[in-house]
Amino acid sequence: MILRILNGTLLWSWPDPDPRYRGVNRKEPTYCDALPADHEFNRLFVDWYVEEAGQSGIVHDFDKAVHCAKLCNKHFPGQLFEVIEVTEGDAAPMNGGRFLGFDLSNGGSGSILQGGHQSWIAERKPKSPADVLWKVMRLYFKPHINEFGLFQRLDDASLCLEAMTALQSYKPGYFEGCDLDVFHVMGIYLVWGKSDWPPVVSQP
Repeated sequence: MILRILNGTLLWSWPDPDPRYRGVNRKEPTYCDALPADHEFNRLFVDWYVEEAGQSGIVHDFDKAVHCAKLCNKHFPGQLFEVIEVTEGDAAPMNGGRFLGFDLSNGGSGSILQGGHQSWIAERKPKSPADVLWKVMRLYFKPHINEFGLFQRLDDASLCLEAMTALQSYKPGYFEGCDLDVFHVMGIYLVWGKSDWPPVVSQP
């Protein structure tokens, strides 16, 4: 079971983020400097979250994940953390929840969809054949992105990843710093929080 505790509104650095995006690549819990080191939240963060999540941000204990998200929302004013479950392909989640869509993720940690399928390839002049193909691909797939910045259909998500992999094979290094072999189609389910946008999570 893959669980993520993520902020519903703030994204990591991205040149042109899609504000609808509810996938795996969002803000994670952090240590709260405004609270004492022995406060319940900081102890939970250090003793559990850091140890279990590591660099991936993935946790497995549903009750602790929900408790941590509630404390985040209580002690970080204006933050809107929620808990999502991530599954492989169209596998059903263990905790139920609302289906938000399909992300293209490296096991539930990072994503290549967080820009709402905007291009993270800088404009080049003159355009290469690969640039033209990438533009056509983005124009084709963008209408298939749903209200949560994710693919609604498994086949669309799979085809997008297949097309990007083919383009990378045609022009090695086109998606610089992105090993597409480690990315897969992952189902995203909201298991704690509210599904309206912007989200207003349940109060602790």
